[in-house]
Amino acid sequence: MAFSIDALEKQVKWLGTLGRVIPWGLAQNPPWLVADVVIQDEYTHDVILTSQGADGPVLVLDCT
Repeated sequence: MAFSIDALEKQVKWLGTLGRVIPWGLAQNPPWLVADVVIQDEYTHDVILTSQGADGPVLVLDCT
């Protein structure tokens, strides 16, 4: 998968919440799927997304 880190950064900047991350990830081609959610505290979660299976890129977002 060829993608620009700068373009990806612009897309994910506005996400911020788990409720925005999941629909955004599923709408991508290929989709970014939630691999795990790491609870940091009662308000903050790290969402780990993968694309193209276990060998594909990984994206970690800090969500509230």
